[in-house]
Amino acid sequence: MDTVALKSSLRRRTQSLARAGGRAVRDIRVRGIPRLMHLTAPLLIGRGVQTLENVSGVRIAIDVRDYPSCMMFYDRFCPGLVALLERWVERGSSVLDVGAQIGYVTATLARLVGPGGRVHSFEPDPNALKLLRRTIAANDCSWVKVFPVAAGDRDEELMFNLSPTLGWSTAVAGDRHHDMMPITVQGVRIDTLAARGELRRPVRFVKIDVEGFECSVLEGMAQLLAEDAPVVVTEVNGHTAREVLERLSCQGQHLFVITERAGLLSGGQVALRPITPKEKLGFADVVAIPRQMEPPANWISPS
Repeated sequence: MDTVALKSSLRRRTQSLARAGGRAVRDIRVRGIPRLMHLTAPLLIGRGVQTLENVSGVRIAIDVRDYPSCMMFYDRFCPGLVALLERWVERGSSVLDVGAQIGYVTATLARLVGPGGRVHSFEPDPNALKLLRRTIAANDCSWVKVFPVAAGDRDEELMFNLSPTLGWSTAVAGDRHHDMMPITVQGVRIDTLAARGELRRPVRFVKIDVEGFECSVLEGMAQLLAEDAPVVVTEVNGHTAREVLERLSCQGQHLFVITERAGLLSGGQVALRPITPKEKLGFADVVAIPRQMEPPANWISPS
């Protein structure tokens, strides 16, 4: 065996070891484990962008030196969200991933809806878009449709702040992050796409993570929300939280903050804390559930 083949074989073994270790501790919540995973990942998994099978079997184009990407490999990125997806996203459904980044949630949604479903994946960041397309190709998900645009409240070009850090790019002006490079991207209302027949209806689930641009996304899909009444999961922050919650509440939705249950072995066990539109929130993931739906009783945590 030549040197290149030997190194490749060794790398596959160390990656397999990393996956096995990740599966063993996936539900354990001990402070320091994620940091240890991140520190050792370049040694076990390798440096640079690679298309890798993660702990749960989803293939993702990632560089594990990036902390969130490393947690995606170990299946510890937003575990409450993933548990919620597995509960409410049904086979054959039509779903939206707005702010798809490198495709971790898109690939998970594609696995859940299957070939009979449809995933509509929105990502305007050209750097993230390259990895998103690689992730989709690696999972052979022909039922994922990519929209390389910024979902918002207008059908026109807009200024987009491109960050060197994946996940920080935003259409919000005067963002708090540094080293942003302004570029022009195409903006589009999701209601416009729906009117053109570019989305499969009804849409049953929507995930939004757009770094402070959530209100504009919701404004641009108000008709779809009213007609299809999907479950909506969105990130909020202290600056826009109340406006986002008020918009979702006006659609007749029950509102909850998504968390994990406390406990050493409770990783991945979702807990939903009921909130009102006037709730003061910092950064949080919120789920809006149509009033005709009820979450499992054992998911509800005290207000």
